[in-house]
Amino acid sequence: MSDVIYSNVIGSSQEEQVHWMVLLIDELHMYSIWTYILEYLEDSTA
Repeated sequence: MSDVIYSNVIGSSQEEQVHWMVLLIDELHMYSIWTYILEYLEDSTA
């Protein structure tokens, strides 16, 4: 019984880690897009 609970905890924590990794990558991706847009706008107005 304890083995099942242990494997469930490990499995869920791994899924949560992947979920947070995806969110973090998504945030960084949006951030890089925005910095690229802002740099492009600054270059075009200069």
